[in-house]
Amino acid sequence: MYLMQVLCFEYRVVTVEYFLDQMQDYEVPLLLDGLKYLDRNQWEQSRLHYALLVNMFSKEKHSAMELIPMPWDDGYKEHEEHETEMSNEDRDRLQERAEKLARMIKETE
Repeated sequence: MYLMQVLCFEYRVVTVEYFLDQMQDYEVPLLLDGLKYLDRNQWEQSRLHYALLVNMFSKEKHSAMELIPMPWDDGYKEHEEHETEMSNEDRDRLQERAEKLARMIKETE
C-alpha cells in the first residue's frame, strides 16, 4: 500500500486503476528511480534565478551549473570528504565562547 500511496497520490505518477490492474512488477523500480527527476524543472528554474541574482552583483560571471551543480549535470561530483575532527584548541575556544554567551544571557534576565 505504501507504493500505491507514493506513486498514485503523493507524486501522481500513475493512476490507481493502472497501479492495481495493469502495472507490471518490472515497472516499480523504474518508476521509483525516476522520482528524483520529477522536480527537475523547478530546480532548474531556481538555479537560473539564483545565477541571475549572483551575476547582477558580482564582477565575475558564473554559470548556473557552476554555482549550483545538480546530479544530472555532466561531470557532477558528490561532495568531497572533509576532515571533521575538531582540535582541542577549537573545542576549548568554543566552550569558552558558549560559557560567555550563557553568562551574558543570565545577566540580561
